[in-house]
Amino acid sequence: MEKQIYISQLSQYEGQSLREISKRTGYHFNKGKKYADCENWNKGYKTKKEKVSGIEPLNPT
Repeated sequence: MEKQIYISQLSQYEGQSLREISKRTGYHFNKGKKYADCENWNKGYKTKKEKVSGIEPLNPT
């Protein structure tokens, strides 16, 4: 989590470009962009939907 916040601070407060951030941190350009653009790190996780079997209606129980 500290690395993500560090990358977002490099972008916001130091004004570094995404290419400079990727060179400095060693992360891929796309990952640096994702971390730099994220504003809220406390997003909740999505719950998975329960999968219904396709065979279930055909089973005589």
